[in-house]
Amino acid sequence: MLSQTNGIVLQTVKYSENSLIVKMYTEQKGINSFMVNSVKSKRSRFKPVYFQPLSILDFVAYYKENREIAQLKEISSCLQYKAIPYDVFKSAQALFIAEVLLKTLRESESNYNLYCFVTGSLDFLDNYTGRAADFHLVFLLNLAIYLGFAPQNNYSGAFRFFNMHEGKFDESKAKDEYYLDENLSKLFAQVMNCAYEHLEDLSLSYIQRKEILAKILEFFRIHVNGFGVLKSNVILEEVLA
Repeated sequence: MLSQTNGIVLQTVKYSENSLIVKMYTEQKGINSFMVNSVKSKRSRFKPVYFQPLSILDFVAYYKENREIAQLKEISSCLQYKAIPYDVFKSAQALFIAEVLLKTLRESESNYNLYCFVTGSLDFLDNYTGRAADFHLVFLLNLAIYLGFAPQNNYSGAFRFFNMHEGKFDESKAKDEYYLDENLSKLFAQVMNCAYEHLEDLSLSYIQRKEILAKILEFFRIHVNGFGVLKSNVILEEVLA
């Protein structure tokens, strides 16, 4: 069955000398894998540039019943980035976001709101001309909303300790619970309440950004089975230093 949809490239794996298996998060079918043949042929429509991490593609694929990998038939660029591939800071953030999505998006079914959130976020990052060093932090806590484990936005002078397991701010630290300290809890709340348009209001230092990223990733590990340890955040931290 032929189907036309849009998709976000998350991972590309070499299958043979001239073929790729591309994993995408699609608008209509969630996570899917696709076989792409003849990528090195001079006449091929499937140029390697299409399959860079977080490329957003419009494509036609052939889905065969009882087969996990579909066959890509036609392809075009749905959103041509102007800055992400050429800006070292935005490129590092894109690689990081791609790895996070690869570890969190697992359903093979449509989630239109989540798909629009991701594509809209990438479009914002590509066009944003301000200081975007904290974009990935805001992205992560917004992503948690769509994944179903959004932290409760109840920070105040009384509720100032973030409970990592319960996902809310408490008045004090209870025994046998994992909390952020008061300073990190305040930063966590600031990131949670920051809209993309107000990124420059965060103004985190390198140390603060590194610490809060580590805690947000730990929050994801607690609430996402098999999330594990990322590799791209090390590169991201070096680039943003």
